[in-house]
This record gives sequence, C-alpha cells and structure tokens, in this order.
Amino acid sequence: IAQDIDQPAKDASIVIKDNKPEVVPEEIGQEFPLVDNQKIALEALGSFNFSVPTAFLVMRINPRVTTLGAQAALAQTELLLSRHLFLKAKDQTFQLYPQDIAGFIEFVTIFGNKGILGEESAQKDGGQKNVPQNLVVSYILSPELSADKVRVFVQKIAAEIDQEARDAKFEVAGGRVQVFQVAQTGYSLDQEKAISLIIEALKNGNPTVELPVKVTKPAITEASSQGIKELVGEGRTSWRGSPRNRIHNLTLGAKNISGQIVLPGQEFSTLKAIGHIGPQTGFLPELVIKNSNRVEPEYGGGLCQVSTTLFRAVLNAGLKITARTPHSFRVSYYEPPVGMDATIYDPAPDFKFVNDYKTPILIWAIVGNNSLEFQIYGTKDGRQVSISDPVVYNYVPAGPPVYTESATMAPGAIRQVERATPGCSASFTYRVTAADGTVLENQTFVSKYVPIPNSYLYGPGTQGIPGQQVSPPPAESPPAPTASPTPAKKGM
Repeated sequence: IAQDIDQPAKDASIVIKDNKPEVVPEEIGQEFPLVDNQKIALEALGSFNFSVPTAFLVMRINPRVTTLGAQAALAQTELLLSRHLFLKAKDQTFQLYPQDIAGFIEFVTIFGNKGILGEESAQKDGGQKNVPQNLVVSYILSPELSADKVRVFVQKIAAEIDQEARDAKFEVAGGRVQVFQVAQTGYSLDQEKAISLIIEALKNGNPTVELPVKVTKPAITEASSQGIKELVGEGRTSWRGSPRNRIHNLTLGAKNISGQIVLPGQEFSTLKAIGHIGPQTGFLPELVIKNSNRVEPEYGGGLCQVSTTLFRAVLNAGLKITARTPHSFRVSYYEPPVGMDATIYDPAPDFKFVNDYKTPILIWAIVGNNSLEFQIYGTKDGRQVSISDPVVYNYVPAGPPVYTESATMAPGAIRQVERATPGCSASFTYRVTAADGTVLENQTFVSKYVPIPNSYLYGPGTQGIPGQQVSPPPAESPPAPTASPTPAKKGM
C-alpha cells in the first residue's frame, strides 16, 4: 500500500524559456506512515469486525518552496537576463548575450521567512514535524551565478586569446642572415580573475569588463639580427658509418638548434635548444652510453654528435664555456682529436656556453654528406683564440673480452656488442684574449676515458665460449671395499 501511496513533494522551481523565467508550481506529496498504520491494521483485525472499512492514515507532505517562494526570484532573474556585458581583451571584444547569462544561473533554496498555511501540515523536507500547528518555515529561491558555468564560457574565450610567445628564427642564405620565423608576442588570459570580474559585473550592472591578459614578449625579435654579419667560428665532425637511427637523431637535433640567436650575456643550453627528447618529438631509439661502461638503446641516441660539434664551434669562436662533460669512454666518431668531445643526456649533463660578445650571435647547422657542421655568426671584436693540441697519456689496455649469456638469443648464437677501446686521459688548453690584451678565457679541459673490452652476447647452451667452465661427467660408484691392507700415505 505504501508503495502505491507514497509520493514525494516537489518544490516550486524556475525554468528559463526563450530567455524569460517562468515558475513551475510546487506539487504536494503524501506519505503512508507504516508504524501508525500497522497499529490500525492490528486493531482492526483484533476486533473481528470486518463489515466496516478500515481507515488508514495518509500524511500530507508540503514542499519547502511554494510558488510564492519561487516568485521571489523572478525579478532578480529578469534583471540578470537584461544585462548587456562586453568583454574586452587585446583588440578583441566578446559580448555576453541573454542565453549566455541564462546558462550561468543556478537557483538555490535559502531560508526565507515564517508563513501561515491554511491547514494543518508538516513539511517533511523542512524537518518541521514538531513545530506548532499551522506555523511553518518558508523558503525562497535565489538566482546565483555559478563560477563553474562561467568558467566553461571563459575557457572558450581563452582559446581565442591565448598564444605562446615565439622567438624569431633566422637562416643563412648566400652568406647573409635572414628571418625565416617571425617573432610572436605571447598572451595568456587569467581565467580565475576573469570569472570573478564577469560575475561582479553582472551583479552590479557594469557594461564592460577589461579581461586580465598576461603579455609575454619574445626574447628574440627581428631586430635581434642586427650586428650579425660574419662568421666568427665553426666546428665539424664526421658521422660516417653511423646507423640510420643515429643519423636521423643527430640531424633532427641539429635542425632544432639551427637558426637560434644567443643575445649578449645570455647562456645557451644545448638540451633546452633541442627540446624534449622522445618519440613524441620525432626521435628514434639508438645506442647511448649508460653507467659509464655500457651502451643501451634509448630515444635520442647520437645527439652527443650534436653537442660535440657545437663544442668545437664554440671553442673556435672564443666563447665562454660554462658546462662541458666528456664521454666516459672514447667514441670513434669524434676522433681524432682525442679529448675534444662533449656529452649530453637529459636532464644532465648539458653543454652550455655564454655569449660574451657585445652583439648577438647566430648558430647555424649544416648536415652534409657523412658530416655535421655548426657555424657561428656574429661580429668579430678582435679577440684571439688559442687551442692547444690534446696531450694523451695514461693509456690503459682494453683487457680480455667479456662474454655474457643472453636469454633472448638463440642457442649457439654469438653477437659482438662492444669493440675494444683502450682507456686514457687527454687534456688541452683553451685561451681567449681580447683585442686589448685582456685574458677572457684560460681553461684546461681534462678528459678521462675508461677502457672498454670487446663484449659479446651469446645464447644459452652455446659451446666454445672462452673461459667457459665445462662440468666433468659424474664419477662412477667406487667398487666395494676388499680385505687388502690400507697403503701407507706418501709425503706432501
């Protein structure tokens, strides 16, 4: 019976149709009180008087918000919908229309005042079953502007306003520097502040809001190329014999660096210039040096050719070097000379230098036939660069070959993964003197390389591996003892 009778009360509400608010009347609810009606049913059964119908109780449930309480919000809602609001940012203007404002509005139920109903009742949702008869607490609707709903609108505006700052980039054509990527100013809308300003303007009736936009100027503009007029240094290395993935990676890394300008006093980071190293940015897996003594495939293998070549160009340009780390062992691509390499690995080590010229410099890459070249353009200031030939010493033999079993290889298979390279130390001096005789740089670069033996992988069960221990066959059971006398022990 209760399932058929019980019906919740529905508060009066407001809907907005065609940008006009309308009241939806409340609905009275009813409830079949089980405990009370169980007593009534038991009493009826106990009387054995079945000729008289049993009257059960049905409680009326009044809604919290009546039509009168909902009408209290009509005037405020109509006022909000009548607003005309213009949002300005940069050289753009966005208008809020009534349908936009209608989408921001939420109606909340708040305590209103005490009213007298014309009949006895108890408001279930209001928790008023114990109040004096005929005295109930009334509630009203209030239109509120939802920050979450305004945020959705602001995000759409931000998509039209926001743009990243972008530095100008340059190229060298016919020995002259020219722009191939123009500079771009960055803009970013402060969305949370914009939400607050829009809500405040709608409440107060302000017709215009200046949206808060953060402006980021590009560090490098077209004017930055002024003073870049001649070659001040260059470096070249060979990548002959490199695998395809390695060539791809070093070409992509060089392309990312090429065309960048370094302003006077600015520090250049090779890793930052290359950008994120991974499959998302086009890099391929190739061998890199890990833990000082082995190589493993990782995305970006081969980028050390980029940093090494740039290191040599920076040396020849006489720039201030602030971070350089040699490889842990010698790499044939970079020799000769020995000891003039620079390794990089995200996030460290990095190769860095500072432009200590008074004019900007431009880095330009040339990927040729089996070679990589970096050229640095700027304005010569009379500085003199002296780079000594490397001194190589403390040679350490590579040692015997190393064989390691690999479960991923077929039985009987053997593959060489490292070629023997002796270890050594190498050093060279780098001295830069200004036109007036002032010493700008005077460094000694020292590199220590560990020896690397020939290294091989082989499959399980492979025979003939040098140094492999062969287990002897199991010994036969000794014969049964006899009655012969035990021989005397010999001297040791």
